[in-house]
Amino acid sequence: MSTNIQALRAKGNEQFKAKDFAQAVEAYTKAIAQLSVQEISHQIRSENELSLRNNRAAAALHLKDHHSALEDCTYIIEELKFGDNLKARYRRAQAYAGLERLADALGEIRFVLRSDPKNQSAVTLAREISIKVQQQQDPKNLYVKARDELKEVIHGWEQMAMQKKSENKPVVLRNLMEMEQYGNLRSEVAAKRFVLEEDNAIGLTWRSVSVLLAEVECTDGIGKEAQQKSQDIIHQSLKILTTVAESSPFAAGKVLEAGYTLENKDTFVLADLLQVCNKCVAMEYKEASDDRDCSYNESSRILSLECRKRAVTLCGSGLRYFCIGDDTIKSLQSSRDSMKRLLLEGIMDGLRSQSLRLQLCALDSVLKLLMNQSAADDPMSNDQSQSDANLSVSSELAPLVLSLGLFPLLHSRAAATLATSQGDIFVNNEQVEGTDAEKYERILHRYHYASFLSRLPLVFTQLLAFFEKDEKKLEGLVQEYCVRPVVSAHVDNEAQLRNATASCLLLSALFLTNSKLAITAVQQSGREGTRFAESLHKLLISSKSFASTKITIGASMTRSWQEIWVDCIACICGVENGVSCIPEELYMEISKLLHAALDNQDLILRASALSIQVKVLMAKKLLDMESEDNQRLMNIVFDVLEQSQIYETKLQQQVSSSTRTMKDLDGTIVAKTLHWSASSPKERSIEALSYMITITRVKQAFTNRPKAIFSVFDVDLVSSSQKSGQMICNDSRKLPKGLPKGSYRSTVYYGVAYILHHLVTSESALKKKKMEGMDMTPEQYEELQKALKQKSALDDGDSPAQVTTRVKALLKCPKVLPTLFQLVKFTSEQSHNVVEMAVFSALYISEVTESRGHLIQSGIFQALLGHSLAMKKNSGNDKRTNTATQISNAAAQAMAKILITTNPSLLPVSSLFSSIRPLLEVCKSDSQLIHFEALMALTNIASMSEETKTHIVMEPHALSTIQYLQFSDHELVRRAATETICNLIPNEKVIECIFKNEEKLRLWLAFASVEEEEEDFETCRAASGALAMVSQVPEVSQLLVQLGGISTFAKLVKGSKHEESIHRALFALENVFKTLVSDEHASKSDKSMTSSTEGSDSLHPQMTEDMKQHGKDLIVEMERIVKSTKCTSTLREQARTCLEAYKSVLHTI
Repeated sequence: MSTNIQALRAKGNEQFKAKDFAQAVEAYTKAIAQLSVQEISHQIRSENELSLRNNRAAAALHLKDHHSALEDCTYIIEELKFGDNLKARYRRAQAYAGLERLADALGEIRFVLRSDPKNQSAVTLAREISIKVQQQQDPKNLYVKARDELKEVIHGWEQMAMQKKSENKPVVLRNLMEMEQYGNLRSEVAAKRFVLEEDNAIGLTWRSVSVLLAEVECTDGIGKEAQQKSQDIIHQSLKILTTVAESSPFAAGKVLEAGYTLENKDTFVLADLLQVCNKCVAMEYKEASDDRDCSYNESSRILSLECRKRAVTLCGSGLRYFCIGDDTIKSLQSSRDSMKRLLLEGIMDGLRSQSLRLQLCALDSVLKLLMNQSAADDPMSNDQSQSDANLSVSSELAPLVLSLGLFPLLHSRAAATLATSQGDIFVNNEQVEGTDAEKYERILHRYHYASFLSRLPLVFTQLLAFFEKDEKKLEGLVQEYCVRPVVSAHVDNEAQLRNATASCLLLSALFLTNSKLAITAVQQSGREGTRFAESLHKLLISSKSFASTKITIGASMTRSWQEIWVDCIACICGVENGVSCIPEELYMEISKLLHAALDNQDLILRASALSIQVKVLMAKKLLDMESEDNQRLMNIVFDVLEQSQIYETKLQQQVSSSTRTMKDLDGTIVAKTLHWSASSPKERSIEALSYMITITRVKQAFTNRPKAIFSVFDVDLVSSSQKSGQMICNDSRKLPKGLPKGSYRSTVYYGVAYILHHLVTSESALKKKKMEGMDMTPEQYEELQKALKQKSALDDGDSPAQVTTRVKALLKCPKVLPTLFQLVKFTSEQSHNVVEMAVFSALYISEVTESRGHLIQSGIFQALLGHSLAMKKNSGNDKRTNTATQISNAAAQAMAKILITTNPSLLPVSSLFSSIRPLLEVCKSDSQLIHFEALMALTNIASMSEETKTHIVMEPHALSTIQYLQFSDHELVRRAATETICNLIPNEKVIECIFKNEEKLRLWLAFASVEEEEEDFETCRAASGALAMVSQVPEVSQLLVQLGGISTFAKLVKGSKHEESIHRALFALENVFKTLVSDEHASKSDKSMTSSTEGSDSLHPQMTEDMKQHGKDLIVEMERIVKSTKCTSTLREQARTCLEAYKSVLHTI
């Protein structure tokens, strides 16, 4: 190799040391160039080029020329084949890191560390690269990067050329999606933090909406693809804004503020957005009037349905701020009234739309506002009660609701929707022509149709609550929208008929929320309250020709209207004085409807007619099961229940088969939601049964119809309650909090609970329970009735044997206990009565011994635990005050019954321990039966292990509570308390607190006496057993001697007729004698221990007296037992050892 190349390398090295890296690179480059023309061997050229390129790469790295450094290192590794050269690998890692190719850099540095783990430079670089990787993947950094890139594009949007805008739209959309993803806005906590920390980002998102909104309004000359991209950006922007706004009222206010104070913008961006939405609604009506295809093509080109749904949702969230927020955002205060009006108009535009999806979105927005949690849930707001929040919503919205005409809009939308055909719900989609998309839309439309007509009445009734303090206004609204359209409807006027049907739908909903207001409105309709029902009678009679006269679109629409009318009549009959509003002609028509030969599609009508007839008969006190007509009516109730189960199963299977291939549709939910007319056939038949179930003959007949039982209790409280609160399509949202969450109305769950409650007990037992605490006891009442020669109201012909038979029949149904489990856990706002009946039902079922294992397996025992611990708060300082409620007492008593006969080892330890406290609490109640059962359960628990004994004893006041019951007037309670303490031995605390206490031990000796045995053997047996066990404790034995225990046990040995008592007495005597011998030896061996000597002196006089009195007879009796062949070997052995111990005492003393 030439000296010139060596000189250039040396020069480069000198320049490198002098930190003149540019000159060093130049020198190394010249050397490499000359080396390439030298006539030398390949190996020498490669080795020199390796050195020169490594040096040049190092110099380039100092100059931040990472590309050149990477090129040299890669050449060394790949071209020169020096893949194991660690310098090249290390410098290539540095170059990759400089170019932000961190994954490649990490791979290179790991290669170096595998070859040279102690390379400190490599270790340091690896740590730096790892930190950079973590920082690069940090959501915060990714979010900031997306936000800054979006800001750069959006701020220059208006000056961009059209082509440039088109190129940047995907960038804007990607950045918005990354902001949502990396901001984790789906978390409420993150959304609230976002609104505080990223207010500029909210303004930036509004700006994205603003600049794209102008483009979507002008559809001329813009391609479909470009228009779609603009709408995608608007939708993603609104998605971020609505997500943040929904997190809290305060966040919603901040979102509104950001859009209101947007820079360089003269108007509120949301106002511009809502103006476009309004324009879309107008275009929908124009397209509908032109009889175009209902796909809303032109309006969708301006703004997509998804964008409009987001806009409506944002309006609802904004109203939440003004209604229940803290109103601390100053920039919004000046325009408060106008902004509230704007937001409500935006929601109402959603209702005016021709799209059911958008209408549903608008309804949900209002419901979420009406039923939302109080502002106390918002950390930015003041602590308020729910009632204060409701009052705030009412005061803010009531004037706007009237001035903007929300009530007439709701009524007109209901009427308009009823004018569209729902279609035959039994149609099999697989048998209908059309693409999968068309089948999907068909099912989805049915669901939206049903959902809308079930939610709209709920919104209507909630809005009526705003005017509860203005009685005149409230009654006027009900008359105008629920009554007058019905009484003024002409049977040949299609529009009036639609309005009348909508009014019936709203009135039925009102009966569920405010029955007094609803029946008052009906009574004020005229003709002594019958005018409303007479009008419905005319509609029913005339409806037979509706389809032929083209008033309705086919038989299915006519049937839907009839279902609403008849359901409304059923609601009227279900309230006090409601039956008096039904004219005789209408009642006869309903009777015909009930007995007509109707198919499955008319089952809803038949079930409603059945409910009406039962209610009328009950009101007129004509529901006597001795009548053949009423017996037939009872069988019809059972028949309809069975048919309803078949009907709903078929419907579910039919719809499920149609949606099986549609992954984002749940056919089960669709089927259960199609009863939009407020009642299903099962609901009405359950209602009818609940009116009759107090009759013993009906109870007995019902339990002989297993299919009817299955139908009543197959009400699906679990799965449907979890799912029905959600829309069935992917883009849907959850229903607002507070909506009924089951497949049926909440009154149905009450009906099921009521039916079960009366099936598992007798009416006489329920009436006797109600008489508790009255001046006259049930026994006194029955004696009085006998004296008056009148039939007692407590005599219902039901017997405990019949009740037991019914319970066993119910247990055979696989739906009863799972439904009872859910009823026990029922937690809706008005669930107190349901829960109370469910808990008492569990109590009555537990009285049947065979049921107790089933109650544990079905989870009911565990569910009862929560109710048994639900105590009232103490009002004073008295910790002994009984704070239990009726429900907690019943739950604890049911648990006690179950635990009495159940092996405690079969229960989870946590459940077992949790049951101890409620059992002790009910020991403080007034019922001696509950005392006995709770004590027996505690006895069983205590027998399981030392750990359970400890848990019982460690409960506050446990021992004092149990001891107190030893003084009960009731023999069984005294016995149970004694057995409980017996089973708690050998717990040290029990021995210390009870058996080392002179007064308490004297009581136990009395319980173990031969006199007590003659009166109550079981108590004596428990007491003598406890004393036998604790006699093994020397201190207790000494105290037993002092208190005359030898005399008590000797009498028991001589006078008892039970070997068990004799054995326990002998065992106790043996322990006492051994203790005396031990104490005497100790006293003699250590005279300095005065305490022992004194103890011995104090014990001997009582012992001497007892032994003088009973010693000879005791020896004779023990010798007789030892020699007896009639006694068991165990008793003979015990007598022998006791005799030896006694002789030891005599010898020692």
